[in-house]
Amino acid sequence: MFCCQVGVVGLVEEEWMATLPTVDPNDIIFSDFVTEGRRLGQMLKQQGADIVIALTHMRWPNDERLAEEAPEIDIILGGHDHDYDIKEVNGKYVLKSGTDFRNLSKLTLVKNGHGWSVDVERVDLTSDFPQDPDMEEIVHQMLVLGSMGVNLEGRFSIVRTMETNLGNFITDIMLAATHSEVALLNSGTIRSDRIHPKGEFRVRDLLTILPLPDPLVVIRVSGRQLILALENGVGQYPKKEGRFPQVAGISFGFDPTRPRGHRVAISSVRVQGKPLQLENYYSLVTKEYIATGHDGYDVFKECEWLTDSEQCPALTTAVQNHFESVQIFRGMKECKSGHRQPLLPYCRKDTLVRQASIDETGSPRRLSRVQRQESIHDAEEEFSFLCPRVEGRIYILSQEAMAGEETMLHHNLSIIKETSLASSSESLDQV
Repeated sequence: MFCCQVGVVGLVEEEWMATLPTVDPNDIIFSDFVTEGRRLGQMLKQQGADIVIALTHMRWPNDERLAEEAPEIDIILGGHDHDYDIKEVNGKYVLKSGTDFRNLSKLTLVKNGHGWSVDVERVDLTSDFPQDPDMEEIVHQMLVLGSMGVNLEGRFSIVRTMETNLGNFITDIMLAATHSEVALLNSGTIRSDRIHPKGEFRVRDLLTILPLPDPLVVIRVSGRQLILALENGVGQYPKKEGRFPQVAGISFGFDPTRPRGHRVAISSVRVQGKPLQLENYYSLVTKEYIATGHDGYDVFKECEWLTDSEQCPALTTAVQNHFESVQIFRGMKECKSGHRQPLLPYCRKDTLVRQASIDETGSPRRLSRVQRQESIHDAEEEFSFLCPRVEGRIYILSQEAMAGEETMLHHNLSIIKETSLASSSESLDQV
């Protein structure tokens, strides 16, 4: 019996790497994929490989170039292009098998005197394939995260122009998962462009909303930097730009009729219910993508990192953990470790405990541990219903409401220009 040794190499194009927010181009040394394909193919054949297959993530022109210029490669199985197609280039097959597991390809390879003959069978994954009942039940149990009590607003036209309950839901989770004071998420992160109906919420729904494994980080921001960040977030309104913010732990108003960079009313900004202090510093959780200055949030590049992505959960993981915490809270799932992700941000817990520590006459009182837990439990009960709502975190101000801001706004922006934020404020003035 003939035993076939198969060698596999992975190759990507340089253009694709530029689209990856998690990769710093300065950390990469790129070698031409043809040069590397030939070197690796030759090495594998010297080690005994009978056939070398290239798994690539490149557009068609680059896959075709690889087929033309790399004789050491026998078959190319490509990605990046989402349409199913097969081409024969320079006597070898280049195959794209579609996207999102809607298609696959069955390859039959036969060794002959001239090399290899290849037969490709396209398989479309449809409901014509019978489901295995036992496996279906297992998958269903694993993929159902919970049950939402309200519709979730995820349409681009809404999430990129105003506060939404879906944005509040996600940013509240970001706060709770990282013990931060403020959460800011660029609305371009929310990718579903639809209303998600209340009821069963599955992993597929989550990945439709958040398809990318976005790492989170916590940074230290001043009140001045927060103002600049919010100005960037609303600076393109009413354009449906992905930089428009969804927030938690903070609320603010803005006037879209004013020039860019002068829209946010400083006196309207409140952090954890208290007026923003320009000289104070706050802990802010956001995506690593935003913290490194993308989507116009250049001001964050100058901020100290309090918690890096190695110590923070990925955004989708934090959301999944939230659903699990709800199940544990409701007694639907055992908490084997004794720990779960909190349903409430720690700063909100502290506020609740302080409020419970004041009696009806306004005098302080000492709470027992049980009383503290009961105060927090009652508040978590509300979160466990999975009914996020719009709360007035972001709102539009009239010109009259902004009139009293003008003197203070120009004064504060002048101060900002004299600080280490010079580069960010200069770009703000140029808008």
